[in-house]
Amino acid sequence: MVSYHRIAISFILNVAYANVGIITFVVLFRFLYAHNRYSLTKRHFVGAILANFIIPGILGVCLFLSFDPSLPEDVAYNYELNLGSNRNLSLVEGKSLVLQLSDPNLYLTFAGYLLYFLINWIVLFIAFVKWFHVMKNEKLTDKTKKLNRDFMIILLVQSIAPIILTAAPILFYFGTIMMGFKIKYVGTYCVVLLNLCPTLNGLLFVFLSKNHRTICLNFVLKVKAKLFRTSFATTARISTTAMSKTSRHII
Repeated sequence: MVSYHRIAISFILNVAYANVGIITFVVLFRFLYAHNRYSLTKRHFVGAILANFIIPGILGVCLFLSFDPSLPEDVAYNYELNLGSNRNLSLVEGKSLVLQLSDPNLYLTFAGYLLYFLINWIVLFIAFVKWFHVMKNEKLTDKTKKLNRDFMIILLVQSIAPIILTAAPILFYFGTIMMGFKIKYVGTYCVVLLNLCPTLNGLLFVFLSKNHRTICLNFVLKVKAKLFRTSFATTARISTTAMSKTSRHII
């Protein structure tokens, strides 16, 4: 029987690491568009997004095959129960997945993730260098240059964020496995960090741009003003009603 949790964790890692490739494609397409060498269409963008999931998808399959299906999914809970630990994070309804250190798929997955990150970093480095060279030599207005510079800074930070939240956890995780270190819940912590990457990239896109910050601030101020007016109107109606009742009582 195929475990749902094996499929789920492999899919989560596929999406998390595909997010790294999406940033790379955005930077690359931004350079190609600014360089005016290629005519990019929607078909190119759709094809790039689909192609971006190929390598993480293959690695996800390798990871799926690395899990040991012969062990029960409550193995971590039973293990901690036998230890008598007072700081158990594993619950009776929790599920655990076990990797087979003797399975070559595990080492193939590890090497694949390293190669995947290396390819993305090389493409990003070349694209950024060439893009800044184009921006320096192209005859553009100061406003256009500033807009492009701000946008590329956002993409630069977004391309660095996965190194911390995506590359570091998986390297640390595999490192502990290879060296035999026993760190409790390290796999759980790594998966949580992986899922923070898309959220962080979205927040960076919103708050690193001055125009985006201004739009968000204006929205918050409008909502605050609307809530204040509603609260003030409600208070005024309550006060008027109370005064009316008091006047009738006095009369």
